[in-house]
Amino acid sequence: GSRGASFGSGYGNCNETLSTVTSKNIGMESSNLLHGFLGSFHCVLYKSKNSVSSDISIAPESFSTGMFSWFPLYFPLKEPLLVPPESSVRANIWRKCDDKRVWYEWCADIISEDSQIINISNLHNPNGRSSFVRL
Repeated sequence: GSRGASFGSGYGNCNETLSTVTSKNIGMESSNLLHGFLGSFHCVLYKSKNSVSSDISIAPESFSTGMFSWFPLYFPLKEPLLVPPESSVRANIWRKCDDKRVWYEWCADIISEDSQIINISNLHNPNGRSSFVRL
């Protein structure tokens, strides 16, 4: 799962010690060309003892009707990466902040079946160069 610094929306006081890396490996059965990542969320607000839950989501597979205040986030790659069959993609996303801004940085690794990194993208949005939210 992912964790962020301060408030989940990116506003408010920043605590750099809480900025974390989120990595997710995604296996591929056939050859693909990776152009970026779609960021969405699914949140369980409440779950009872008999597993009845109250959820909100903008994830495509569990979208909550009427969720108009939250939108997906696209993390593009400047140069697409070829993902060979039987390899996996590791998405690396960092939530960063300074005393005035919050931003995300990201890159992608392509990993072979034998766990070797066979390709890696450049780091995107370093130091909030292209995109950030003011605090």
